[in-house]
This record gives sequence, structure tokens and C-alpha cells, in this order.
Amino acid sequence: MVQNNQGNFPKNAMFGHSYVMDQVLRKTFSPEEALKKGTIFPELFSPYSPGDSMREIEFLKNYGRGGHNQ
Repeated sequence: MVQNNQGNFPKNAMFGHSYVMDQVLRKTFSPEEALKKGTIFPELFSPYSPGDSMREIEFLKNYGRGGHNQ
């Protein structure tokens, strides 16, 4: 893989293909914490905050227009 300013992607990445980064097991949550968070892997934990999806939709609507308004 070649690292460029867009992350670790092959030099000639093709549309419609998935590229999965190598994953290294570094740390895990305790079983109790993993049950609360829905994953044992801290890197996969992504808590939901109300309104997040609406902010993402607004960002995507304005993405082609130079980003979204704060």
C-alpha cells in the first residue's frame, strides 16, 4: 500500500472495491464494559449522540459546495 494525503489506499484505488485497513489488536474492554458499549474493541466504539445523523446529512448535502456551514 502507498500512503498519500487521503489515507492508506492503493495507488490506483478503484471505485466499487472495498479496502480494509490492517487491524492490530491492542486493547479490549472488560466483559462488563463491552456489554455496555456493544463491542469489545475500543477502536469500534462509536457512541450515538442525538442529532448526529442530521449533522451528517447536512454535511453531505453541502459537501459538493465546499463543505458545510458551522
